[in-house]
Amino acid sequence: MKPRTNGTVLEKETGAPLAYAAVKVFIPGQERPTKKVVTDHLGRYYCLVRPGTYQVVIEAQSEDGSYLPIYRSEELTIKKGVIDQKFEV
Repeated sequence: MKPRTNGTVLEKETGAPLAYAAVKVFIPGQERPTKKVVTDHLGRYYCLVRPGTYQVVIEAQSEDGSYLPIYRSEELTIKKGVIDQKFEV
């Protein structure tokens, strides 16, 4: 059995993991995400998708509990069915 492939979300300035951030996956040109996952306390996420082209938006939780977008990726071509990128936001 292969180990699970995780992506990570880190704070660019400190390198610290961004815990409990929302990772939203969009098909380019669509307004609704095709997939949503949340990072764990170490900033890791696990996201299976069909092979294709996607864009990732990362949202951080604000003090009032709402989530605000803080990062939008370029288009990503996913061939293996898993998004495992390291995002520094």
